[in-house]
Amino acid sequence: MLMWRKGCAIGILTLFICMASIHVNGGRTNTTMSNINIRRILSLQAPRALFETGFETTIVTYLDTGLGGLPRLTQFTLLARVMIRRMTSHVPLLSYAVDHSGTELLVGFVVCYGILGFFLRVRAIQANGPHTVLRGRCGRGCGDGALGTTTPCLPQTAEVRIAVNAELLGRRRVLEVQGGGRLVLGRNLGSVDGDFNAFELLDGEVTDYRIYDVALGSKQLKEWVECKTLDFFNAPLISFGDSKFKLVGEVEFDDIAISDLCAGIVTDFSLLFTEKMDFHRASAWCEIIGGHMALPKSNYENELIWNATVHKKDECSSSWTYLTWLGIVGDPQTLEWRGLMENKSLAFSNFLPIYRSVSEQYQCVATVSHTRYSWAASPCDMETCTLCRFTSYPALALRGLCKLSLIDRKFTFHESEDLELSFEGYSHVEVVKVNGIWTMLSRRYKELQATMVQRYDGEFPLGVHRWKVVGDKCQDKKPMLLLTSCGHDQFTCSDGLCISKDRRCDLSLDCPDKSDEANCNRVSPPPGYSSKLPPPRIEGGPVPIYTYLTVRTIRKFDLANFRIAVDLQVQMKWLDTRLQFRNLQNDHRSNKLDNYTEVWAPSLKLIDGTYGTIMEHILSKGVFVMKESDPLPDDDATIYEEYKYDGAKNLLLFQEEMTVEFACYFDLVMYPFDQQQCYLMFEIHDYDLGLGYLVKEGKGTKFLGNRKLLEYMLYRVQLYEFIDHNASHVGLELMFSNQFRYYIGNIFMPSLMLVVLCYVTLLFDLSDFNVRSRPSDSLIRAHTVYGTT
Repeated sequence: MLMWRKGCAIGILTLFICMASIHVNGGRTNTTMSNINIRRILSLQAPRALFETGFETTIVTYLDTGLGGLPRLTQFTLLARVMIRRMTSHVPLLSYAVDHSGTELLVGFVVCYGILGFFLRVRAIQANGPHTVLRGRCGRGCGDGALGTTTPCLPQTAEVRIAVNAELLGRRRVLEVQGGGRLVLGRNLGSVDGDFNAFELLDGEVTDYRIYDVALGSKQLKEWVECKTLDFFNAPLISFGDSKFKLVGEVEFDDIAISDLCAGIVTDFSLLFTEKMDFHRASAWCEIIGGHMALPKSNYENELIWNATVHKKDECSSSWTYLTWLGIVGDPQTLEWRGLMENKSLAFSNFLPIYRSVSEQYQCVATVSHTRYSWAASPCDMETCTLCRFTSYPALALRGLCKLSLIDRKFTFHESEDLELSFEGYSHVEVVKVNGIWTMLSRRYKELQATMVQRYDGEFPLGVHRWKVVGDKCQDKKPMLLLTSCGHDQFTCSDGLCISKDRRCDLSLDCPDKSDEANCNRVSPPPGYSSKLPPPRIEGGPVPIYTYLTVRTIRKFDLANFRIAVDLQVQMKWLDTRLQFRNLQNDHRSNKLDNYTEVWAPSLKLIDGTYGTIMEHILSKGVFVMKESDPLPDDDATIYEEYKYDGAKNLLLFQEEMTVEFACYFDLVMYPFDQQQCYLMFEIHDYDLGLGYLVKEGKGTKFLGNRKLLEYMLYRVQLYEFIDHNASHVGLELMFSNQFRYYIGNIFMPSLMLVVLCYVTLLFDLSDFNVRSRPSDSLIRAHTVYGTT
């Protein structure tokens, strides 16, 4: 692996700091100073101190003035340009202690809620009265007082403004720092004797360090930060240019060019990976580690890349002299070469004349070693070295460690002097190859070490791997750990690619290896959880279970057999504070539990109005999670990045669809002008009022089917709550009215008309009927016998 970078900034974090001094008189703060003439520094070099230059962290690495480091001060200014390689709990830039008073003045950095900020501690000395400690804070509420924040990799000016109660300052009304004490840079003095804290140290570089006994103004500080002014007429009390500092331990002094110091922060760099890959794997690899395939955009960049990689041609070339892939793809239809990242036509190219055309076979581009600075079209399945470009130092996260682990959770990577890739922890751990095996070594804990279990030669530690750990506080000595470049709002696919975290388990395949839809059960039962035990009480009270019934249709209404059948859906919602949920979607239908029996869910008992036998046919049953809150803070103790939700804020939804046939007592005294009422009651098996209670949600019910039946019409559906035998119930009431018009039109009226017609025929004379045939002889004789004609 080979690194190529521009600029002078090296390391994880670079900061330019100006600390404005404080002058207190009568309780008022003054941060200005007049009559200070400014001139530009003519020197081409600036002194620099490098701390913790050895591999192991020591407690005796600092710069020390000894006693008499500072005179009495009522104003001061600290100027320093700092590059922090590794963070600790506190990074002291100035620690000053006096005899019998402990720490008198402390200035440095602290990380508060992930934000790097300044801290300042001054002890107020009065002629009469107790000491008063004033502290600055970083940007999100750490400490007391007020102090501006700083952003990594940007020059900042921080002015400290502290309001002091004038009554505490005594008659002199002056806030001052006692003189004659001991000043240390790089460690926190607990007293003049030292009392150093092993976790409060400076690991990095400090350049152009100066302390003044005046308070420079905002304009002067800004000009110094922007390198418009590098020196002042007033000589500093202490600086790297004098001999007041004594080097102790792993500290080295050198000089840095002013042009490099003030050139700004340039973090573009490239890494060459000599492991041979085809184009698509190489592109994916660059993306996995937080970069993209290199693409020079000028002759200067092209020459720089070629010169830095050509000596690796024997490792990269195989059948021909291809050297490194470039981030270029060709379109065989339009015969156009385009940049892979921007998807735009190339503004700069340097193809060999006979290898510049796009074709079906040659759709990718690589540099070549046999002709200086030249490119050639190549097959995409050819394997060669990969050059990845980075616009910033990639931040890597290590996940899967327990809370007590001593291993760093944050890493970046760079190239070591022997051209081997290494991963640097933000605090003390480094991941390097030892005898061909990736190994974690600690600068702070000699006994702490971890080795990666490699599955094949040339495997990198990024992704999920098993590690063998010794000397750590976690119980698991062979944990599965994930080292990833994905951000806090991203999910790492199994192949290392990053996707948005909200696309995890959204029923859509987004990872090329489909790992984003694997292991998507929405619930995480904790150890010891039992689905047989109901949810615990909420704030000391029983758990409410919100119930809603949907009656889809009246399937059967059997008046003769006193039976009724309905299709209905039961919904019950409750909170289970024991649970956590994962990757919830806005639509609860996407949040169905794979196995609803792994959580507690209501077991329903149905009772009809006659307390008779109920025939119940379950059509479907399931438990869903309703997303109703923001996700919990990320927990890096879990391997995979997932949104997790608190069970105390997100409802579980039990949904059961069924067909129920039950008895209903029909009162037919007023038939067909009758009204009928049928009841169906619900309770939860073995669930008393001390555990929870059923309460209807909203109106509690709705009907979706046709209300008009053959003989009856459903005119009311309602849900009501009641308590019986120390158990909570809900009852479903169905009220029907007889459609008597049906009987009047179809039975009474036809029957009445038939009776009337039959009776009317008795009043007709026989002769009034039309005779259609001659009467028979027997009929004539019958009429004769009875004297009729």
